[in-house]
Amino acid sequence: SAAHNDDGMCLAVKETCSSVGLANCDDPETQWYNTGGQLLSALCWSQGTSVALSADAGCTDLEVDEVDDSTGIFLLLESDFIE
Repeated sequence: SAAHNDDGMCLAVKETCSSVGLANCDDPETQWYNTGGQLLSALCWSQGTSVALSADAGCTDLEVDEVDDSTGIFLLLESDFIE
């Protein structure tokens, strides 16, 4: 996962793929794919939406931004995520 705390909670995208929060680290919404320059939500990708994790303009909070699909971003998933 992209980030976790000592209580077993990890950074997660919310169900609507429009905000972030914390969830149990075993939950699908905590799965992020590192492209080397962005963290993409595997859950949102599986729902047909491309979102990337970023910081807000003041660098005080994390947010998710929809990614323009015309940029050619792709996502590779491990077989245990798909099954």
